[in-house]
Amino acid sequence: ITSSISPLNNHYRTTMRKSAISLLSCLAIFARAMSVDSLEDASPMLELLPEYVNEQDDIALLDKDSPDEKGDFFVFLQKFPLEPIDVFFHTEVVVCNKDKFSTQQIELLEQEIAEMKDFAKVDKSVWSTWSMPCVELGYGGSFCEESCCSVPHGVNQLDYPLNAHRAVIMNADTEEKELYIYGSSDISGNQAFHDVCHNKCWSDWKGTDYNLITNNCNTFTSTVLSCVYGLSEKKPNLGISDMVDVTCANKCDALSKKFQPGGGETALM
Repeated sequence: ITSSISPLNNHYRTTMRKSAISLLSCLAIFARAMSVDSLEDASPMLELLPEYVNEQDDIALLDKDSPDEKGDFFVFLQKFPLEPIDVFFHTEVVVCNKDKFSTQQIELLEQEIAEMKDFAKVDKSVWSTWSMPCVELGYGGSFCEESCCSVPHGVNQLDYPLNAHRAVIMNADTEEKELYIYGSSDISGNQAFHDVCHNKCWSDWKGTDYNLITNNCNTFTSTVLSCVYGLSEKKPNLGISDMVDVTCANKCDALSKKFQPGGGETALM
């Protein structure tokens, strides 16, 4: 009897321990945010990779006549759980030129965009073979105080393979990456960066602007998706990691919205 019950007890203890750790993590993150006079004054979580602080390459200068800035683009969201436990999440927008996709891949994505609501999950067995270069747009906390100094836009972001297991922050569990299609647009990823960073949009996106609750990486991706691309800012099961609905009116300067919104969430298999 003892030997048959012991494994169950061990499983129970393991499950309870994981639940306790998750609860403590939730309490810790809220305690950190609430330990100051207001949520807006909460100190940043230092997530951005140090080498990405103030990383903006000369090639990121916007040339609207460049072939890379013309055409149609697919807009994706990539989602990562945060280490050490999968309770909180980090997201980034990834924008890819349709010219880099095969006819079959384009037809697959366009069919899903036409049928979906808000977004559609791309199965890992599909996107793991897609190595086309894209533009990665992400935000993390740091101690830098210049506008968009925590939104890296260097070579690594401007030539980001769609199947890369990589994020702009240091504590993302990149092996657990998930990918979602949100829509298509004639706005390039480089143009989106300039729309958000060179024309203030929602926040200045300084490293010190980062707030665990009110202005985090997911607030940034909501701003890019909604205010730049006119797409849905809804996210796939982020829970308390994504508690802010962005409002674009009077919050973003000089943005053009040229987009093809999707029209339930489905999975690309």
